[in-house]
Amino acid sequence: MTRILFLLLIGFGFKALGQTTYKEKITLLTHEEKVYEVPGADGDAIHIELDRISGSKIDMEVTIYPRRPFFHEDNFKKLSRIITVTRRGVYIIKLSNPDNKEAMYDVRIVSNNYTGSPVTLDHKLVVDTTYAYKTEQLSTIKKLEATSVQNEKFYLNSRSNAYLKGGKNSVLVPVNLPENTKEWYYVFTASRDESEVKQTLNSFNFVSALSGYIKEDKDLQSAISSMASPPGAEICDIYMVDEKNAKLFNEDEDYTYNIDASRENYKSGVVTVKKTNKEKQYLVISNPDNLHGIHIAVEVVAVIETEAVITKKVSMPVITSQKIPVVKDLN
Repeated sequence: MTRILFLLLIGFGFKALGQTTYKEKITLLTHEEKVYEVPGADGDAIHIELDRISGSKIDMEVTIYPRRPFFHEDNFKKLSRIITVTRRGVYIIKLSNPDNKEAMYDVRIVSNNYTGSPVTLDHKLVVDTTYAYKTEQLSTIKKLEATSVQNEKFYLNSRSNAYLKGGKNSVLVPVNLPENTKEWYYVFTASRDESEVKQTLNSFNFVSALSGYIKEDKDLQSAISSMASPPGAEICDIYMVDEKNAKLFNEDEDYTYNIDASRENYKSGVVTVKKTNKEKQYLVISNPDNLHGIHIAVEVVAVIETEAVITKKVSMPVITSQKIPVVKDLN
């Protein structure tokens, strides 16, 4: 029927535009295959002529790419078929030799267009990524850890005692930070009652609270700002200085200090110090009271960055690429 339709179209004067033509002699060895790719648009006619020259009979299978069956015919030595294209696509014509001896054939495959919208065969590269298997990899991760590095407790005389009786109303405290300190804090409290000062820092337990914030991945400064300060009864002045100004303090000379990390008239609280360099830091703590001496407690807490090597399973990508046949308009 399709052959009659093809002949009628020619007879009524429809002009065919040749699009794709294969014309060759082929030899198929035992169990060998030969594949032809033919593009087709709606209304096209694909004419297939196969004639045996010698050897065994062969099979033919026609599919629409990628895997849609169209028709097949087996065990022939001569074949003439016209395929009327009703679905745009690439038609895959596969010839195979199922016999134990080779087969030689004349092959003629012609694709004709009658609509005036001819197409041609093209190929495009398709890249696909799959994760086919898992493997173990060593990975270095960075962790933050809070640790108490220093506890200082001492007594400061009043200013009058320091002046008249030779006592000290100020003290210089070196801050001993471990390596890899990202930032640090000092927790401060002051009182005339020594036992009260000791109890305050023991009950406040700042390291435990800070470790919890790190574990929960909270914004540390916001979390610390929301904490209640440890109790404190008396005021002090606390100045953070570098090594140069610490020497000036020891020599009773004027010195400068880090304003952001210093506090005046301070009873108690937590002060954050962003570590910006490796230079040693000091705290100068002064009792501004003229009449009363006070007990001081200072805890230095550091946030340290550490590295740990862990083993984790990862999916390895398998990247494949292939060229696939596609239909391309000629106009």
